Amino acid sequence: MSLVEKLLQHQLSSLTITANFTATWLGDGILQLLPRCGWQHATVLSAGIHGNVTAPIEQLLRLMQNVVNQSDYQGHALLFIFGNIPAMQKAKRYLDYDMNRLFCGKHRNIEGDEARRVAEIEKQVSDFYLRSGAADTVPRYHLDMHTAIRESHYPKFALIPAVQPQVSSVLLTLMASGDLDALVQHTEPGSTFSHYTAAEHGAESVTLKLGKVQKFGENNLNDSSPIFQAIEAFINNRPLPPYQHKSLLHFTVRTSVIRGDQHFQLYLPEEIKNFTKLAAGYLLAEQPSKTWQVEEPAHYLLFPNATVAVGQRACLLLEQVTDLHLS
Repeated sequence: MSLVEKLLQHQLSSLTITANFTATWLGDGILQLLPRCGWQHATVLSAGIHGNVTAPIEQLLRLMQNVVNQSDYQGHALLFIFGNIPAMQKAKRYLDYDMNRLFCGKHRNIEGDEARRVAEIEKQVSDFYLRSGAADTVPRYHLDMHTAIRESHYPKFALIPAVQPQVSSVLLTLMASGDLDALVQHTEPGSTFSHYTAAEHGAESVTLKLGKVQKFGENNLNDSSPIFQAIEAFINNRPLPPYQHKSLLHFTVRTSVIRGDQHFQLYLPEEIKNFTKLAAGYLLAEQPSKTWQVEEPAHYLLFPNATVAVGQRACLLLEQVTDLHLS
């Protein structure tokens, strides 16, 4: 049985783990690994918060298997999380509620299995960070792995939560070593998983977007292999792969377009790509109470989705700022 099949059939806990860890399954698809030799960093690695982000799920399963097969592992304390398993089973982003809008306590406002799963994940992350040491002595990290709904001009990119006004040199080097194309800095608080770990636990957190949504078995995993090779080196305290580029494209969020009512209209071609540059003055969206036009200098489009629920983000407008250079 493949790892994906084990995950989807709730049998992942049958995975063989070496005696080099104190290993604990904290829930379905949630594995804590504490190295018996000790650790100096604590890292959460997550995928499948949206059920259709199959490439990161497949890659993270492979990475987890590589780690548990190491008899001489001397790296980070780890918490692996595979998020929305029922949605994975149905090849859907989510069933009732978008889990990546329910963190930072938002799950308390609704009922349902996805809200309960977010509550479970928050508790297990909190307990893991407490078990693995205080943030001022044991640096905390969180890498949450996704794919985008649509094609992107820059297919592999990272989003940094607003609580981290600057990306750390550790994360910047990791992303460059993993051959990412761009970095987007959020400027407003959110309720995503990476915002939660940064805001509530002082982790250096990032959401990684690694290509486009595909079905299980249809991914070209070579596309995202560089970042997973870099992550594997990172958690093993090994030198990172040499990076191919001396800088990353750098964008910051300037406008969040929020769907305010049922009459909201988004005026974009159906197949438009993320990071498309729009002309100043372009009529982007409107509803009876508001109109959005592209204004200087926020020309670049990200995550357009006209069908989001009322009150949710229909797209972002980005400004390109000075590229991030590496030494």
